[in-house]
Amino acid sequence: MGGYLNASEYYEKASSRPFLPSITVPTLLVNALDDPFLGSGCYPVAEARTSRTFFFEFPRNGGHIGFLTLHKNREYWHETRIADFLSEQTYC
Repeated sequence: MGGYLNASEYYEKASSRPFLPSITVPTLLVNALDDPFLGSGCYPVAEARTSRTFFFEFPRNGGHIGFLTLHKNREYWHETRIADFLSEQTYC
C-alpha cells in the first residue's frame, strides 16, 4: 500500500523522526502514552531532551484520538496546552 514493500519500509521512509534534530522553530509534540497504535520505541524522548526547540510531552492518558477532557472553560486539554505553549514562546 502506498508503494512501500512492507510496514518496516513504510516506517523507515515515512517517519519524521530523522528530521526532529533539524527543527529550528519552537515545536511542541504531544502524544499520550496510552496510544494503542504506538509502541514505547515510537516516542522521541531522546530527541526532545537534546533539543532547544523541539519539545515532547507525553501525558499518561489521551489515547489515539485526542485529549477529550474538558476544562472549566469548556476547552479541550490539548487546546489549552497548545495556547499555553505558544504564549510561552518569545518571537523576534
